[in-house]
Amino acid sequence: MVRITATRYCGNICQPFVHYLDLLVMFQQDNAPAHRARKMVALLLAETPDFIGPQYWPPNSPDRNPVD
Repeated sequence: MVRITATRYCGNICQPFVHYLDLLVMFQQDNAPAHRARKMVALLLAETPDFIGPQYWPPNSPDRNPVD
């Protein structure tokens, strides 16, 4: 099992796709530690104009998740 750290999530998963996030993609994150990491938030603040910061994210609840 591979543990997803903030460095791995930011560098290997999100960095290659960050330029496509403002086109036709909605990128939704929850309150997972890798999603809330300062490095990840800084990347999304710098690269995506419509980024909503983690202080406005809903808690991790299956009742409030629009994807489900």
